Amino acid sequence: MSYNRQYQGWGKAVDSALEDIVTDKSSIIFLPSISNVTWHFDAMAYMKTLDENGEATYTAYWDTYRKTRMADCHTGIEYNVHVINNNYSFSLNPAQKGYYLYSPICGKEIADKIKTEYNCIEDAFSYKGWIVNRVTFWE
Repeated sequence: MSYNRQYQGWGKAVDSALEDIVTDKSSIIFLPSISNVTWHFDAMAYMKTLDENGEATYTAYWDTYRKTRMADCHTGIEYNVHVINNNYSFSLNPAQKGYYLYSPICGKEIADKIKTEYNCIEDAFSYKGWIVNRVTFWE
């Protein structure tokens, strides 16, 4: 969890982008990597190196009462996060929706790839000057 006060707005923007998707069991949540390692995009990730497919997966937790990410699962909902690089090959089945979160300074190349290969809708979430974009995509 991010405790540096200058990033508090960032966490709220990420929470806003996740709020309506973490409880959807058919959703797959993707975040961008930096230099092929998990980047603390959501301020909760473990530091992991991406595998040969350009992906690292970890489990995160959502507090439905406070509508925020949690460090552990005492009362939260578990959801999976896939951190990916530009070489990752998406594979969704027809019953799934992908959600890719990125910022204007990180991850735009992957968002552009998704927009050319899938049906999609893009939304922006902001808080105190921080912006998180979310691309919802499907077959």
